[in-house]
Amino acid sequence: MSFLEQLFFGNVDPQCRESLHPKAMRKAQQTLSSLEQTLMDQLPTPQMELFVQYTDAWGTLNAQSDLDCFVCGFRLGAQMALDAFKND
Repeated sequence: MSFLEQLFFGNVDPQCRESLHPKAMRKAQQTLSSLEQTLMDQLPTPQMELFVQYTDAWGTLNAQSDLDCFVCGFRLGAQMALDAFKND
């Protein structure tokens, strides 16, 4: 089965890979979680709701940015592959 067929049938997950810096990422995630919990414990309800909206909006923006980077990278790779088969 070709790579594209495997991708189509869900046998390839382009997101599934080891991080190049797993310890640093894990530490940063733990720091973010700890700080978020500290803020949630200290904020009164109205400000806590605003903070939750802020973190949700940041998460959405981050996910959209990741998607955009993935699509741009995929297009760049496809353009490179097409360019490799051009007959000059």
